[in-house]
Amino acid sequence: MKSMPLGIVTCSPFGSLRMPWVISRSELTSSAASAPSGPVTVIVARKPIVGREADYERWIDGIVAASSRFPGHVGTQVIRPAPGHHEYITIIRFDSVEHLRAWQSAAERREHLEALDGLVESDASVE
Repeated sequence: MKSMPLGIVTCSPFGSLRMPWVISRSELTSSAASAPSGPVTVIVARKPIVGREADYERWIDGIVAASSRFPGHVGTQVIRPAPGHHEYITIIRFDSVEHLRAWQSAAERREHLEALDGLVESDASVE
């Protein structure tokens, strides 16, 4: 997969959105000193290859279960495509940037991402 910016939207405890805070994948592993405090949300959009939707659904089940076992995981929501469309939106929430970084660098996550080969049309759109 090619490297792309990872967008993180920080949220207040009351759910209202603050300004988006965009960091690169390399910044995920940098010092937490510059990281905002509080919960973070990552939004990922992917289009499975037509005919591979059932396989993609199984992949989603696996990665959602894996992320839910990580410290700081707050929740994951999957928005399935409307009829006639193919894009899935996954919203992943962690209680801190540090916990998100731990998930982003986890071997288990990497294995799940490698399993996407042949399931999706292109790299994910991440905000």
